[in-house]
Amino acid sequence: MSLFKMQHIDFTKEPLFFGTGRNIARLDLSIEEWITKATDRLQGKLWFPSDFDLSQASVDYATMRDELKALYLKNLEFQQEVDSLATRSVVEMFLPITTNPQMERFWVLHGFTESIHSLAYADIVKALPINAEKEFDTIMVNDNIQRRARMIIEVFEELYQQNAMMIAGHPGYNIEKHKESFVLALYGLNILENILFDTSFNTSFAFAKNGMMDGPAKIIAKINAD
Repeated sequence: MSLFKMQHIDFTKEPLFFGTGRNIARLDLSIEEWITKATDRLQGKLWFPSDFDLSQASVDYATMRDELKALYLKNLEFQQEVDSLATRSVVEMFLPITTNPQMERFWVLHGFTESIHSLAYADIVKALPINAEKEFDTIMVNDNIQRRARMIIEVFEELYQQNAMMIAGHPGYNIEKHKESFVLALYGLNILENILFDTSFNTSFAFAKNGMMDGPAKIIAKINAD
């Protein structure tokens, strides 16, 4: 599948994925209105980390017991890792095989919102009285964090490789294997969003319920709503 196919394509008859190809973004067409509505809802919820005051978070963190500090940081580190994965997944995995213009617009916006989430996690860490750069450096050497994310990373990597083989016209490319990896990646994305993120969000909300880290919890609530 090419980046821009130099031929006429009737997008009213094209599938969402693995169609003829892509060219002009035919957003003038009234096809797949449910995707357009979902995109508009997501766009209407746009927010930025700078909308929130994180000054109290530094005070709260400084007064925590050491074990709570460790729990809070490790939870943030996990959120940052899997959100980095989510940001790339929708753009680098799903865009190359998307042939519906409305779906393509949705992925682009989805990827942008995920990048806002990554910025939010970074801002929370930087608001704390710690060396933020050193803290981020520990993420990729933490076996527990890696173990939690490994399964999702593997299915995403498989689709990424299949996309590369398709684009390069690799002789070993198999469309059925590609479609199978696509379905697994979609399941992986749903597991990431609805299980892994939800459990980590509950940890963040628990701190706020106990009178700590309310500012970051408000940001997490926005991420959760997205």
